[in-house]
Amino acid sequence: MIQEDLTKWEINGTTLVLDIDDIGDLERYERAFQQMGEAAKQIPKDGTASEITRAYCTTFYSMYDCIFGDGTAEKIHQKKYSAAECETVYASFLAFVSAQRTARDAARAQIARYLPQNRAQRRRQK
Repeated sequence: MIQEDLTKWEINGTTLVLDIDDIGDLERYERAFQQMGEAAKQIPKDGTASEITRAYCTTFYSMYDCIFGDGTAEKIHQKKYSAAECETVYASFLAFVSAQRTARDAARAQIARYLPQNRAQRRRQK
């Protein structure tokens, strides 16, 4: 049985690796989202549409660079500062991470059934 490698994200001709079970990857992921939240607060509410769009896109660019390394955002966005492109790529990224989490949770639930404490708990319930 061949299992799909859920740690590889392919987007716009670029393949990136992120394993949310790896502590280093997870720490970069968490740090990136924390920074993204702070950057989102700094997006101007008024100003020109281009200034607002650039700040909006920069929050996404910074997140990908924090997780995958400098220059990654330019590769996956093909150097375009487009709000629509940023949202499309972001939706793909969230689906990628969600698929990993779903697979991980299912595997852990399967393992948890056989842990000693769970068997003891089931016996007590009977």
